[in-house]
Parts: sequence; C-alpha cells; structure tokens
Amino acid sequence: LIEIGERAVLGDVKIISRNKIIIGKRALMSWNVFIQDFDPHPKEPSLRAQQMIQMTENFFPRWDQHQPKRITLDWSAPSRAIIIGDDCWIGANVTILKGVEIGNGCIIAAGSVVTSGIFPDNSLIAGNPAKLIKELLTTANSTAYNNYDKRSFKKAVQKLNAMSAAAAILTDDQWIT
Repeated sequence: LIEIGERAVLGDVKIISRNKIIIGKRALMSWNVFIQDFDPHPKEPSLRAQQMIQMTENFFPRWDQHQPKRITLDWSAPSRAIIIGDDCWIGANVTILKGVEIGNGCIIAAGSVVTSGIFPDNSLIAGNPAKLIKELLTTANSTAYNNYDKRSFKKAVQKLNAMSAAAAILTDDQWIT
C-alpha cells in the first residue's frame, strides 16, 4: 500500500513497498530519493547465496547443459511501514528504509541514509546513518521566532520604501547602466 498526500511533489523518487508507505500532504522530495519498506535479501550469507542461485538459474546465455537443482525457499522479507509526515522536505540522494517514522515539518538533508528511527515534528535529520541534528524553529514552536525585533524590522521596511520612492522619481536617462 502506498499513500501520497494531496499536493505532494515527488521528483525522481523510487518507492518499493511490500508493506505500507505513507507520504503526507505537501511533502517535497528532490531527485534520486529511494524509499523501501522491506529487506530484499537475507543477512545470512548461505541463504543469500541460495537466493542468488535461484534468481540467476534462468539467466542466459547458458554455457553448459547442466540443470541446477531447483532450490525453492520462502523469500518473504522482513518489512515495516514507513510514515513521512505532512510538509516534509526530503533532499536529493536520500534513502529511507523500513520502519522509519518522520514527523510533520521535517527536513532530511541531501545524501542522508535513514535506516531507522522515529523523528519528532520539525526535525532536521542528516547523515549516514541519519540522526536528529536539531529541532527546527517554526512560527508555532519558537518564542524567539515570534519575538523578533519589531522596531528594527519597521526601520528596514521604511528604508526600503524610501529607496523605492527615490528610484521611482528618476527618469530613464538618469539610471546608470
């Protein structure tokens, strides 16, 4: 099952699911993002070897007439759902693997490999393996963000307005090119 929320923008994204992947509303994903909710190959080397034999026994060209003994094993892979919250931004070359839960408003830095974890809302996530770097300041969670210096802001706006007014009085031949 793959669910993609409304107004989500997925660049060059590859999604492979045997369980469930939920992508929230307004999610933004860059190019070369890979999301997979299961492990496709066994960790045990001998089982992996048997899997490769089974996968390749019908490859061509065949150089001999020998028919290998057919190995039939159950390749059901461990899987866990992936949940990506609303308003998340996933950078380029990010890999997200089984069982990861990403809260609303998170940013995953380019090149990150998210192998496990439950990340809270408004987190900056980065690295290989990815980890929580910091909580992002938002209008909802930060008094510092909400208590900006209103006087300095007002002065900056007045200065820009004054510059715009001065520029509007200049004629075309007064502009320096």
